[in-house]
Amino acid sequence: MKRILPALVLAAFASIAFAQKPVTIPDTQFGLKKGAAGEALQPRAFEFKDGYDITKPLPGSGMPPMIPHTIEDSLPITFANNDCMSCHKAPEKGKKAKRPPLPESHWVKADDKLAIEGRHYMCLGCHAPQADVPALVRNDSR
Repeated sequence: MKRILPALVLAAFASIAFAQKPVTIPDTQFGLKKGAAGEALQPRAFEFKDGYDITKPLPGSGMPPMIPHTIEDSLPITFANNDCMSCHKAPEKGKKAKRPPLPESHWVKADDKLAIEGRHYMCLGCHAPQADVPALVRNDSR
């Protein structure tokens, strides 16, 4: 009798467990995106163009300003070829710069001359070109 009772209880639990039908979850409920899990996403088309206002970062954010013009003709930026410097170099003494020059933080003094600090030479490491695209996620920070 001691062996039969546990066997009956175990059989009752097993019959209840196997009697339930599996629940199917639609693949549209697996992730955060609004679509099927296997669906390929197509980003919206965009292009870089000239004439944007310079997007300045929030004060104290540490973010660099964005590039308001196309850069396709200036690529690739290498140590031997940096077209950004043709417009954004430090102005000569007594002259006004045509374009915003590199800030003082990007320059070092070498042999009584200004030189671009090595880590600031690759502009695209920090600065990104602007494009007219909607934000991927809503941003409420101010």
